[in-house]
Amino acid sequence: MRRAELTEGEEARPHANVSRLFVGITAAAGAVQFGDLGGWLRATMTSRQTQEVAVKMIQFAELIVFLSCFTFDLEEMCNALKGSARRKVPTYVVADRRHAHSGTTQRMLSRIQDLKDNGVKVFLSNGEFGGIQHSKTLRVDGLAICGSTNWTTSSRANTELSLLIELNREGFRAWESFTTKLVDG
Repeated sequence: MRRAELTEGEEARPHANVSRLFVGITAAAGAVQFGDLGGWLRATMTSRQTQEVAVKMIQFAELIVFLSCFTFDLEEMCNALKGSARRKVPTYVVADRRHAHSGTTQRMLSRIQDLKDNGVKVFLSNGEFGGIQHSKTLRVDGLAICGSTNWTTSSRANTELSLLIELNREGFRAWESFTTKLVDG
């Protein structure tokens, strides 16, 4: 594995604003290349860090925002997604169909409706094999977050872990395949 350091002001591939996203992430000690597996690991993050970095990523988005969720009610995330759509960045959210309509996350359905009313393309999905849509991911331009952090207010207090990955060519291909399955689900 190759280790590379990201220094302040360095333009990282393919997202020019990536160095700004690492401010305050103490876990980001360097990068680990996955080789043919999709990209470079840029940070491991707690649930609170994940949510804060996700909001910043969306605010800097230039090309695409794609979020998948099982639960969703985080107001800051909702506002960032609406802002992205207002800036004409293609913005998509895929949420679990059953949980959106009958789950325990009280504000989920109203937040999803608010997103739709403000130009975010929202899809409600079943799991790929008839189960639930349980992924918690975010792709913004050439960066991706994958992990266990839910996009909810209550999730900030949980012990959860997410990874920030800078995608390479294989990562982009894998992400396109993943998102196609979610939207078609």
